[in-house]
Amino acid sequence: PKEIHDALRETVEASIERITERPIDHDTLRRRVRNSAGKAVRKRTNRRPVVFPVIIEV
Repeated sequence: PKEIHDALRETVEASIERITERPIDHDTLRRRVRNSAGKAVRKRTNRRPVVFPVIIEV
């Protein structure tokens, strides 16, 4: 549903903003995104999601 998607986006964006204050490698970024997204979905649905973050460097 849209409300879960919107909440998930806000959670992941906040997580990324917190960790981009210093240099960080792709594995750490991927792990942080997966963990924050998983926690947000689990909190709203009481289910354990499978999260596959895709990091694209531009």
